[in-house]
Amino acid sequence: ALKHPWINRLADTSPSGSMLSSFSLNLRRFYRTSLIEVFAANSLAAKLSYRQSFDLRVRCRDADSGRSGFLTATDLRQVLHGLGHDEIAEAIGMCFSRALRHPGESYIDYSALLESVQLRHEYLLEEELWAQFREFDVASGSAAGKLPLPLLTSFLEAPEIQSLLKREGSEDGAVFSMRESGSPLRGSSPQEADFIETVSVMLGQIRRFTSRASSAATQGSVEA
Repeated sequence: ALKHPWINRLADTSPSGSMLSSFSLNLRRFYRTSLIEVFAANSLAAKLSYRQSFDLRVRCRDADSGRSGFLTATDLRQVLHGLGHDEIAEAIGMCFSRALRHPGESYIDYSALLESVQLRHEYLLEEELWAQFREFDVASGSAAGKLPLPLLTSFLEAPEIQSLLKREGSEDGAVFSMRESGSPLRGSSPQEADFIETVSVMLGQIRRFTSRASSAATQGSVEA
């Protein structure tokens, strides 16, 4: 047990909440916490844009006054209420705190939670992009999952794609350049663009754009 990863890496930085006297009560509390984390991750991934998930991370850090890396479920609900996500906050209270009424507070690793939110959101985003890409793919007559480079530009300039980019945090909805990223389209030929590599580059640029924008906003609030 002393060699368990939790003991080796996490014990020193774990929240200060006391363990309960009963092993079964502790197990129930951990189970309740895992349900809260999965529910919150799925709900937030479906609702938040990539930019909004960065903003939520900033608010969680602000609420974490002890810089432990954890928030109680109550603290998380207050952050969600503050950002206007009342239905998710209330569902956490209604579905888990009342239905699984056991002593002890649930402690949420908010960094891990938000990484899960972003990964789940990227999966949903890929599904949206694939639905749009497939329309161009079928029209082009190329191999499945590939587009001629001239059609790739049309794909990126499509109103649906521009709207998606704006939603995810691109302020002007500018077309993302596949070449300016510095990451070549490894799965593409000189004449065709591969969907998987195209989406990989787009997601990478969305991450960098939203990270820079959120960092600038955080720096501005600190200076203010």
